[in-house]
Amino acid sequence: MAEYVNRRMEDKISYLELLTLTELYKPQEVTELVQKISDHEYKIQRRERSLDDVLKYVQFQIQLLAEIQARREKMNYFHKTDQIEGAIRSQINSLFGVAAMRFHDRLDFWSARINFAKSQNWPSAVRKNFEQVTKLLGKKYPQLWIEASKYEWSLNPPKNIDAARKMLQLGLRDNPDSEALFISAFRLELEYVNVLVKRPKMLDQVLVGDSGDMIVNKLALAKAIYNAAKKQAKRSDQFHLKFFLALDDVHPAKSQYLMNEIKADAEADLSVRQENSLKKSLEPNIIEIEENVKTQFQNFQLFFSNLAEVKKSLTSAQLVDDPSFWTRLFHILSLKNFQIKTNDWFQLCMIPKRSEVIIELRLWVLNYYNLDYNSGLTKARKWYDKVHNIYPTSPRLHLAMVDVEMKNSPVDFQRIQQYFDTVILLHGKDSMDTWLAYIRFERKYRPRENNHSIIHARALRELNPTLQEPFRIALLKDSQNKI
Repeated sequence: MAEYVNRRMEDKISYLELLTLTELYKPQEVTELVQKISDHEYKIQRRERSLDDVLKYVQFQIQLLAEIQARREKMNYFHKTDQIEGAIRSQINSLFGVAAMRFHDRLDFWSARINFAKSQNWPSAVRKNFEQVTKLLGKKYPQLWIEASKYEWSLNPPKNIDAARKMLQLGLRDNPDSEALFISAFRLELEYVNVLVKRPKMLDQVLVGDSGDMIVNKLALAKAIYNAAKKQAKRSDQFHLKFFLALDDVHPAKSQYLMNEIKADAEADLSVRQENSLKKSLEPNIIEIEENVKTQFQNFQLFFSNLAEVKKSLTSAQLVDDPSFWTRLFHILSLKNFQIKTNDWFQLCMIPKRSEVIIELRLWVLNYYNLDYNSGLTKARKWYDKVHNIYPTSPRLHLAMVDVEMKNSPVDFQRIQQYFDTVILLHGKDSMDTWLAYIRFERKYRPRENNHSIIHARALRELNPTLQEPFRIALLKDSQNKI
């Protein structure tokens, strides 16, 4: 093994010598660098080497590239880039190629490889990697097709619409019942219309005749995708809500008619078919099968005409905490003509006994309120204020409220900071994801204030010691993705 490592080290001599000759690194620094590279080389040549060994070596070299770039900018020296950075990138690419023979079935391997190609602005390599991983793992992980489509679209919207569509079409060929793929295809068409509307010259090239009518025709493709999803997809309890949210998020011009059509379709679908499925779900969910079960069941059916009877029947029927039952019930209630107030939703959410079910229902109500175009934000804020600090609490509610705020304009950054400070106060010790979300938010939207450094230091002080190392690794991966 030592001989093989020495041969690999010889391949690196040329760029290591150049680091000294160009005075980017001092001789002592290069000596230390050689030792670190040698240590990594020995680890990846071990018989029992792991993917973690490979990824740590890759991460080390990516950080080296970033450090070299920083020194170049400081010295204002930009020569020999092909011989130095080019050689390092080539070795990283070669390392991925060798590792693929052993780790080709690992999603985290492909994720790291694709992210590296993206960071180096190598579209051909990114496409090639997506092509390979979707062939290997596309049926097991439909999300890969979605990521491939998003990448194609990001390169050149709207000209890359055909390439983005193709990825989703191939994904649906492998996964014809994937709800996520259908929703991504639906969203892509909405974004396509949005880009066309924002670029009048492009609109003239694509559409002939009255642009308003043609936009409606373009949106008809999104409606067709929705119809296909209804027939083919394995529909979750929030199937209709997800399409609503996609429309609400992108909200292209002249799409209100599409919102109305989907809402009417959802109402018809739920009022005709969900009532029967709800009745069937009741019987196995009643704990005590006694003579009074039929009476309880009959009482429970009264909810179709009176909200008060809903609460009464639910509490008396002693239902098992089945999340799918509750979300179907909430869908039906939201489509009825009941005047359901905030306190009514709150009382309904508190009926289940399992904490995780209560949390899911609170999130459902938050998303439901946010769908209201006229006063959705006000209602969502009122709901959040009512439930966020009442047991059971969850970081998910706070982060969902941040998402709601970010979708509105203008963004109230002070309010969002209050949400983060609240969730950290309640869950800062055990929720690493909360700290990461806070830091990412500050880095992206308020980098000049440098708050992310303060939050980072707080996290290391307050996080459970067992979470501190995973927290550091997650931040390093964030830095790697930015290179």
